[in-house]
Amino acid sequence: MKPQEYIISKLKNFTKKFPNARVRYEYDERAEVHVVEVLPSEVYYSDDGYVSWERALFAKFAALYPDEFVGFITDGDSPGIEKAAYTSEGRDYTPARRKAKAQAAEYAY
Repeated sequence: MKPQEYIISKLKNFTKKFPNARVRYEYDERAEVHVVEVLPSEVYYSDDGYVSWERALFAKFAALYPDEFVGFITDGDSPGIEKAAYTSEGRDYTPARRKAKAQAAEYAY
């Protein structure tokens, strides 16, 4: 299995485990790095389950593909993903802009 296929296979179940998250994947050919973006940043920084998931994926990937590198990013990290090869949103994922708009509408009444 190619490294890209392996990562995507692991991401396919990600939003089932983290329904309030979105995940995107890209292989950056210039930097020669596999990039996984996790949103919202609260999941990335504060969800212990996510931290364990990331560590396990990183360790297994490094063991299977020792000449490859995978990096994890979130909102505001640079460089970001330019052309996602894979995207999945959990059923409870709410983008920040939509969430802010909904909150503003709620306070308008």
